[in-house]
Amino acid sequence: AYVVLSMVSTWSAHASIVSNGMTSSSSPPVTRSEVDSILSAMQSMQESNHRAVSDLTSSVRALIDRMDAQERDGVDDSNSDIGVQNDSKMIRGSSAVRLMKQSSMDTYLPPLKQNFNNIKNAAASVNFGPQEEEKEEGVDLERVAIRFDGIEVYAVVSALTLATAVASFEMIGTGDWNKHWSERNGYKLSIIALNLFVGAVGVGAGLHSVIVFSLSLMYGRTAVGLGRDDAFGGFFRKTALQRVRGFRSFLISMYAFMVQMFILIESRCPYMLQGFVLGFMVWLMSHIHRDAQAIIKGAECIFLPPEPKVADDI
Repeated sequence: AYVVLSMVSTWSAHASIVSNGMTSSSSPPVTRSEVDSILSAMQSMQESNHRAVSDLTSSVRALIDRMDAQERDGVDDSNSDIGVQNDSKMIRGSSAVRLMKQSSMDTYLPPLKQNFNNIKNAAASVNFGPQEEEKEEGVDLERVAIRFDGIEVYAVVSALTLATAVASFEMIGTGDWNKHWSERNGYKLSIIALNLFVGAVGVGAGLHSVIVFSLSLMYGRTAVGLGRDDAFGGFFRKTALQRVRGFRSFLISMYAFMVQMFILIESRCPYMLQGFVLGFMVWLMSHIHRDAQAIIKGAECIFLPPEPKVADDI
């Protein structure tokens, strides 16, 4: 601009000189060489301006091409959740200042809160492998272990009562039986006969209970150990009746054990206290039997299917 103003002022000065030369004979005339120099200077300035405009145009086109390349790269990486997305939807052909301003305004950064929610949802749906799925879909091992412990109690207690019933036979010898038979002692003979009968019942019931619950425990643990959860459930459903019978045998062995203890105490008491001991033991046995049956009756709800819930009337 400064060069143009200087040249315009020079041109006006020359024009005034020319006009004054027409009117005044004292001013020197304008030569052809001066006019040619002014025209050549203007032509060179015009060429410089053309080169500057062409350079600016090429720079703008290079910038637009670079932004188009970034836009294509952004489309290829569209699966990424966090990043800078460039729209580059702007008016091409504007000046360089307006182009940079428009590109900075169109640069879009996704909200951090939305990206954090997407990452959190993706982390919540991560699959940790077949072991976690198997743990969710399979049986609850902790509950199965507790159930096995409950079954094991039946087998252990039945084994103890079985051992006691077998030991009771060693308390009675053949000589004692012949002695009381020769003396016609009916009380002693009845004690011996009752002890033999109750012991035999206790041995049979205890043996049945031990076999049932030991086999159930053994095969149930085998199925769980092999990962056959479906076979484990099917085995327990098919053997439910056998376990009920084994539980009844368990109760019979327990009551037989109680009667044997009563016979042992009665046989060791003096003759004058036998009536009192007999009445006390009968009362104690009835009391134990009543409480045991009450507990068994109350436990029926554990093995029955759950009752449907009825909505309360409002």
